[in-house]
Amino acid sequence: MARNFRLNNDGFYAIRSAPKVVAKEQEMAKKIADKANRDSGLVDGYRTSSTQGRKKPQGRWRTTVITATAAAIEDNSKNNRLLRSLDAGRD
Repeated sequence: MARNFRLNNDGFYAIRSAPKVVAKEQEMAKKIADKANRDSGLVDGYRTSSTQGRKKPQGRWRTTVITATAAAIEDNSKNNRLLRSLDAGRD
């Protein structure tokens, strides 16, 4: 027998935008960026960005690590620095 249920999109929104969840995402991204900077020898070539998407319907939070300088772009293309640094974001 099939039962009907509705997902609580406001609940998803509340969980995804909770301060502890956002702080954890930002902490993980910071660790990845720090490792990439440390391994490449760049001071501030890799940076983090964090923003919340539009509430359509859930407003997902997105945290990214970006190549902020030309030297970081070149280093990442030659050495896959961001890909190799992903492990630093784990607990």
